[in-house]
Amino acid sequence: MRPPVSATARLNRLLVFVEMDGANPGFRKEAIREALKLGYWDTARKLADVGLNAQPADAELLSLSGVSHLSVHHYGEAEEAFAAALSRGADSAGLRYSLAFARFGERRYSESLSLLTPEIVEALPAALPLRARCQHYLRETDEAIETCTAHLAITDFDAETHGLLSLLLYERGRSEEAIPHADAALRCNPKQVDAMLVSVSLRAASRNYGIVRRSLDALLQSNPRCGRAWLGLALVELTRLQRHAAKRNMHTVALDAPEHAGRWHVLAWANIMLGDILSAEADFGRALAQDRSFGQTHGGLAVCAALQGRESEARVGIKRALHLDPQSMSACYAQILLMQRAGQHEEARRILDAVPPSAPSQTKVADHLANTPPKQASSPARPDPDTITTLLH
Repeated sequence: MRPPVSATARLNRLLVFVEMDGANPGFRKEAIREALKLGYWDTARKLADVGLNAQPADAELLSLSGVSHLSVHHYGEAEEAFAAALSRGADSAGLRYSLAFARFGERRYSESLSLLTPEIVEALPAALPLRARCQHYLRETDEAIETCTAHLAITDFDAETHGLLSLLLYERGRSEEAIPHADAALRCNPKQVDAMLVSVSLRAASRNYGIVRRSLDALLQSNPRCGRAWLGLALVELTRLQRHAAKRNMHTVALDAPEHAGRWHVLAWANIMLGDILSAEADFGRALAQDRSFGQTHGGLAVCAALQGRESEARVGIKRALHLDPQSMSACYAQILLMQRAGQHEEARRILDAVPPSAPSQTKVADHLANTPPKQASSPARPDPDTITTLLH
């Protein structure tokens, strides 16, 4: 929605002055500021470009140019302009924060964080949420929680910080602490992404997948590039045995935070359910390249090896997985597959009985095992949907 005519009157007057006296940098800079304030990003950018053609070393014009690019998510151009302004003598907490924001937009989280020094944060407390998001992407979860808490202690209310803190606490398994922050964020902004993700995740725990699906659809309608929401949708579709839909949605995923192996795990299990074990193995391989210390990945590779009859390789993978994660469900499933192939169904049941009580639907898995003959390497197993959901968590 464009501002009313009365709100644009000052900008129109400034544009007339710029037209009459194009060499006057004061009019041009004031016109750029007014255009940015009103949301006329293209007008601001064009004014800045013309001014920089005449005065390429003007640090203030460079800063304003950076803001015009940042406003339309042109992070590379924004970073170039802000860095040039700094190199030409301009320096302020706001300028360094803007440069950090541009680098964050380019997913250069470590470089962004390095700019958000204690001195910058002290001068500009609004930099704390950006610092927390950088820490989140760098998997410094406890530090990000501390940063969010510090920001909430000095501000009356901030929906974005409450939402991010709720997600961080949820990821740390502190759901009870996460709920009030998610609720606070959603009361102020019903479309706050982090809080919506927490809310959907808590609903998923109840296994009411119809409600979860509708919640994810609503989240994606307002945030179509939210990779975690696409990941959740794929999980729901796997659980409901909509294998092709799950795989299709995983190809649209652009994970927003932090980059992790989850997308490859979902895609791998979709491929296993579709009988494409080679593709599943490649997906787990990509997950391994991102994080070699995640037990579920080694367990997933063991499952693929077991399904292809590579028993010794599967056993090595199981051992690695259980060393990294003694409760690894993917390793448990790989063990069950090996026992199935050997006709050791009673032993398989004992492995199943060792699954922690928090793992859902053990009875369904047991029924699946009891009614499934040993598989040949060319005939992949079709895991129970609840088993897959457990493996992916």
